[in-house]
Amino acid sequence: MTMTVSMNMFNNTVSSVKNKERMYNKLSEVDRYVRANEYFDINDDTLNDTIASGYMLGISDRYARYYSAKAYSERVGLANGRLMGIGVAVVKDPSSGYARIIRVYDNTPATNVGLEVGGFITAIGDTSTRSMSDTRHHDLRPCWGRKAASVNIKYLTPLREEQSFEIIHANYTTPSISTVRLMDNGVGYLRIDSFTSGTAVEFRNAVNSLTNQGATSLIFDLRDNSGENLNAALVATDYCVPSGLIAQSQDKGGNVTDLRMSDENEITLPMVCLVNGSTASGAELFANALRKMAGATIV
Repeated sequence: MTMTVSMNMFNNTVSSVKNKERMYNKLSEVDRYVRANEYFDINDDTLNDTIASGYMLGISDRYARYYSAKAYSERVGLANGRLMGIGVAVVKDPSSGYARIIRVYDNTPATNVGLEVGGFITAIGDTSTRSMSDTRHHDLRPCWGRKAASVNIKYLTPLREEQSFEIIHANYTTPSISTVRLMDNGVGYLRIDSFTSGTAVEFRNAVNSLTNQGATSLIFDLRDNSGENLNAALVATDYCVPSGLIAQSQDKGGNVTDLRMSDENEITLPMVCLVNGSTASGAELFANALRKMAGATIV
């Protein structure tokens, strides 16, 4: 029995090694041919990053991404709320195809030149924003977030007036909760733009402020929130829901890991979560956990 098991393991290992050898041989053959016949110089760093990106596309997991060192650094900055750019968040507008501004952050180059929510960035330099891939707004941000001296943009105001600006980049910090207000009917409204390392404290303070003002119900606006920091979403969820298991992860082998257990503290007010097609990842988890554990309504 031991010999049979060992032989099966050996055969599986050999088969796996041979498959990998065929894969590497194919890549090596392509590389030799290209380098023997190419006309332009090859940037090996760009080539290797593109090969790695192609690998991730080839595994047929639409949520999997490869990040270069530069792109990963930008992603970490995004998760921490520290960015370099002009100070706007955009989404690709389905009607026009342009980059529609959904947020203008305070004390940034964008506010200095008068960019407004509802306006459109139609071109960056000589490149139309229509040609950008249809991704969430933070995937578009690096196009004008590079650490260069300035960037030229073409801008269409909410009243459809065409303007052009040369904007100097700057470092800025983005609050993860952009709007907190108590409406006339006693409804507390929170706009949660993202989940970052600082969201947990911002969220607790915002909710406490609204309840202290006499809020009788709460609306959490999660539209266009791509939920970058999963742990921040879990901590915010814990503040809202009663004791219990908030979320688990399960690997390919079926092994289950508890991500977070909630304590007994909870919000007993009626709650509503506003979502749209760009609400993703930790933001989706937050909304669904509030629905399942605290009876919140998802709109």
